[in-house]
Parts: sequence; structure tokens; C-alpha cells
Amino acid sequence: MSLLLLAFAQLTGSHHVPPNAPIMHTHQLLQKAKYLYNTHRYKEAYHLFAFSAFEENHVCREYRIKCLMAIGEWRTALQESKHMIRLYPTASQWYLVAADICLTSQQYRMSREILQESLSKVPYDDSYYADLSRLERVAYQGMLELDCAKCIDVLGVLPYDLILNIFGRLSLDSLVRATRVSRQWREYLINTPRLWHSLDFGSKNNFSLSIATINTYLGRLDGTPLTHLKIHHEQPDGDSILKAISLQASPRLHTLDLSELTCTPEMFSSLLSSVGSSLHTLRWGGIAIKLDDLMHSIANTCTSLKHLDIHDCFVASTALSHNSSNHNTITTNPLSPTNSTFASNLTSISAYSTLSINTLVLSGVYGLSPSYMAALLHRCPSLTRLELQRSVLGISHVLATLRTCCPSLKDLIYQSNRYYEPSRDFDDQQQIQQIQELQDLPNTDSLVLESTNLIHIPSSSSSSASSSSSSSSSSSSTLSSLPSTLPVLSVTSEDQPKKIKLGLGSGDHVPLREISLRKANGLTDAMVDLVLSESLGSLEVLDLYSAAGISDKALRQIISHDEQIVSQSTITAPLAALRQLTLHGCTGLSEQMILSILKRAPNLVHVDLSGLATVTDTILHYMANNSNNNMAALQTLDLSDCLSVTDSGVRSLVDSLSKGSLKELTLTDSSLCLDTLVYSACKIRKNPF
Repeated sequence: MSLLLLAFAQLTGSHHVPPNAPIMHTHQLLQKAKYLYNTHRYKEAYHLFAFSAFEENHVCREYRIKCLMAIGEWRTALQESKHMIRLYPTASQWYLVAADICLTSQQYRMSREILQESLSKVPYDDSYYADLSRLERVAYQGMLELDCAKCIDVLGVLPYDLILNIFGRLSLDSLVRATRVSRQWREYLINTPRLWHSLDFGSKNNFSLSIATINTYLGRLDGTPLTHLKIHHEQPDGDSILKAISLQASPRLHTLDLSELTCTPEMFSSLLSSVGSSLHTLRWGGIAIKLDDLMHSIANTCTSLKHLDIHDCFVASTALSHNSSNHNTITTNPLSPTNSTFASNLTSISAYSTLSINTLVLSGVYGLSPSYMAALLHRCPSLTRLELQRSVLGISHVLATLRTCCPSLKDLIYQSNRYYEPSRDFDDQQQIQQIQELQDLPNTDSLVLESTNLIHIPSSSSSSASSSSSSSSSSSSTLSSLPSTLPVLSVTSEDQPKKIKLGLGSGDHVPLREISLRKANGLTDAMVDLVLSESLGSLEVLDLYSAAGISDKALRQIISHDEQIVSQSTITAPLAALRQLTLHGCTGLSEQMILSILKRAPNLVHVDLSGLATVTDTILHYMANNSNNNMAALQTLDLSDCLSVTDSGVRSLVDSLSKGSLKELTLTDSSLCLDTLVYSACKIRKNPF
């Protein structure tokens, strides 16, 4: 230890820079950091030593570790030391630093392992080789003394409920390792069925999952119900594994998470028949089961299912799917009500049972057509959260469908597939025009959608009594077969149709709570205006990441809201519930619109304005002047690639927000000078440990 301190003192020197001296060069910045360290201002010194320009400086690295040790962050200091060991495996100084940290925190076993590694990699003629050998013996002696002091077994000291609570918090891997501690521990853990009710065979476990392994763990339940099961393994004999689970697992399984498993639809359906009645959450990923087969099995067996997550699979070719698998071959809008396929698809959902799920996640589902998506959502009338990740459907198709279904939807999360081409979509104004023109069409038996999302089924009139009777019976049969949870569709005469509201923009839709349209190619002002309608007061998350195609018109409702409430005695902010705002890459928004949003959102916590050239010092000055009002709750702010902000504006912002709740300020790829970046790093109280 003394040799380490002596070497450290020689490297640091004795030159100090007054605290108020201006920082001009990297050398002066290093001297200021050393001054902060020598005056025991360790956290501020750490921020400067962690500057990117010092990444290759060994002296700064050593200072960083010393700062971490001085403020009690032993674990982070050890991680820094191990990182340097990986970079320089033959440098003795980093082994000494890591061993000293472990010895100080009484981690003798880890210290001995580090020192043993050093003796095998550091050259024998190194000046510190003898010290490494001596510390290895010290660590071994400390390890022996510590083992003697900890000879008391917790199983004989702590109450049973407390021991059960402690072991119940361990993962499956940790629980298995705990059985190898001692015979007493193994006997206790294996004979406690309540500890094995949640089995997680994740992909991080690099072993072949055999039927014997499954039976071993299921056998430890001893009649106790299995509540959570996760298998992420590409097993060639998935049918045998599913059969073993269906035979031994009780019908009280709460969560089933299967991915990459090779099995047949029949065996998967058999498993759901055994455990599906109690399932609350189901996740499936893989090409072995098609989406259509999966939905058919779920509808017949999983009566209590609330959360459905499907990823990386294909859609089977059924009556609800388009015959063409290539979107480029579509010559008409598949969601247009004038398209006979769309109308027939919607009316055919009466043949399928209604699903009671509240959350639907579809990620990387290939072959998903607009008509299939429409039919699927119509089977989920109680849906409150919809996530479409890596979607092959355009955002216009999704929004057009949501205008006719899901009246209880609160969260809409969408991200397009990286290979999706917006040219496949159709203009939403054209869709609205087609819907409006549909009102003037002659009598038809198909389902009719109006531009205001009102649905009616006009009855056909005929001079023939037999044809009139046939039409009436056909309409009644269609209505009686619809699921009871869907909105009732009335058969009326054509001149006075009874209209029923549902879907986005209908007036009766539940206000949205989260809107996330990330990388939504083809997103227009009209689409954003549609999803924002009647949701401003309840909106908590607004994420328009990379929506370069929108302008101020997309968010005009935020401004018009103020005009509607001028006559009221009590005026509330239209975005009072908004907590997270992401406008990354929304280059069409003006500075005035961004400023208007910030003024009308007094409770923002996370704000992302990165990549916007319209963000100037005007916005920064507003945020600085309202650090105790609208910006009082702000915790993270991203100004990356905002090339229009200046050093003075950022300094003013930092001076005001650093006194509040701001924890993180991102200034990546900015045009700010080095002094401003260092100043911001020292002022913002982000805890990097």
C-alpha cells in the first residue's frame, strides 16, 4: 500500500491551479481536477477526470478510482480497475489497485483471485511482482479468518418466513447455485416447493434443455402450482417439452413465455388446453406457430387472458388475410370501405369469438395485412394498450383501423419496420374522401363506415317479398352472431340510418394516455391531429421520434385548446398530465410551436429535443426562467445535435436547472466549446455511479 501511495504521489506532482483560474487547455483542465481532488472535492474532481479527453491517460484513470474510493463507491472503483486490467493485462499497477480495493472492503476471496491472475500474467522481472506475491498470501489469510467468523448458518438463526422471503427473491440460476453451498442448504431448498413456482430458462443459459431437466424442476413443486414459466431455447424436440409441462403443470399457470421453441401447432394447442384457463399473460416468439393458429387456440382456451405478446412469427394464409403476400401488388387501398375485401373481412369476424385481452403486442409479425389487422382488433373490444413494434403495416393503415374499433384504447405505441417503404401507404385524406363518398352509394348489405366513424348496416329494399324476407333474415343472422361485447349494429332503412360512434376521433373514444409513433414513415399532420383529438388533458407520453413529415398543423389542437377555455373562470394547462415529450428529428416544427408546447406542459419530467435546428437560446432562456414553475419537475433533457444553441444559452440553462431536479443533460454532437461542456458536467448533479 505504501509503495502504491508513493508512486501515486510522484505522478500527481505538487503544482496547483487556483480554483477561479480560467480553463483554456486540456493540461490546465487536468491541473484544476487535481486541485479539486487535493481539496477533498472528490465528486467534482471525478467529473473532470471522467472527461472523454482523458480516457487514455493512466494518471487520470488512477485519480478517478481514488475519487470513487474516497466517496465510498467501492464497487464502481473495482469495476474501473478490472476494466483497466482487461486493457492492460501485464500492467502490475492495476492489479495492485484492484487488490487494495478488495482488501479494504474485506473481499479477500476476490482479492486473491485477482492477485493469482496477476502472478500468471505480470512478467517475473516486474518491480512490483514481489508485492503481488506478498498480497496474495495476505488475501489468503484474510479469507481463512473471514470463513471462521462466518461459520454460523443462517438456516439455524433466521425465522422460516424470513428465510423463505430471502430465497424467494433469487432467480432460478442463483437458486440452483445456492443448492451447492452445503448439504443442509440443498436439502432445505429442494424440499421447499414454494421456491420453484417460477421457472426461467432464458437464452442466457447456454445448455441444452432436456426433458429430464424439465421433469426435475417440475418434480420439486410437489403439488404446488407452477405460476410462471419462461423457455427461450431453440430446442428441436419442443413437443416433448410441452407434453411434459402439460402433464405435470397444474391449471394455475399465470404467465407463459415461450420463444424459439420448435413445436407443432397441435401440441401447443394441447398445452393451452391444459393451462390456458388460468393464463393471464402469454408471450410467444418463433416461426413454428403461425399467428392465425395461435389466435384460434387462444380464443378456445385462454378465457382469462389479459396480456398477449407475439413476436417474430408469420401470419398464416386464411380467409382474413390478403391473397397477395407482397404489398407492392396492392393497387387499391385495402382499408377503403369501397374495397369489397375489407367489408367482407369485417363482417366475417362474427364467426370468431371475442377476445378479452387488454394489452396486445405485435413485434416483427411478417405477412400481416391491413384487413387481417382490422379483423383482429375488432375481436378485441376491451383493448387498452396496443404495441406494434417493427410493424410491416403503415401508420395510415393502423390509424384507419382504429377509427372503427377499440373504443377503450389508452396507449398506442407504433414503430415501423426498418424495411418499410412509405410509398406502400395511401394518403389519409383520400381515405376520408372515399368514406364520405360511400354515403351516396346505392343500397348494399356490406358494413358501412362513415368519415365520422359512425357505423350502420342499411337494409336492402326489394319489390319481391321473398327477397325482402331473405335480406331481413340474413341481416338478423349477422347481428345475432356478432359478439355481445361489440357495439350493437342496428339494421335501419337507408334514408334514416342509426349511427353508432366508436374509434379514434368519434367523440366517444376513451382519451389516450400514451402516444408513441416512432419512425412512423408517412406520418402526416392529419394523422397526428386525429390521435390527439380529445386526449390532450389525459396525455402522459407524447413520442414523435423522427417524425420529419409533420408541421405545426399537427399540434394545432394544443393552441386551439386555449382559445376554447378563454371564457372559463378556471384555466388549466391543456397538457397538464404530460410527463414525457420526445420530438427528436421533428424538423418541421417551428420554434414557436415547441415553445408553446413547453408553456402548456407544466409537469414535464423527460424532454428530448435532439436533432432540432429550431431549438435556439429563446427556448433555453424560457426553460431557465421557469425552473421553479413549468420546469420544476424536469429530470432529463436531451439537446444533442441542436446546433442553434450557444454557450451562453446553455450556461444560463445549467445555472437555473442545476438547482432543481435535473439529473441528466445530454449535449452530444453539439457545437459548444470545451469550457461549456466541462462547466455543465460540474454543475449538473447527475449521479454517475
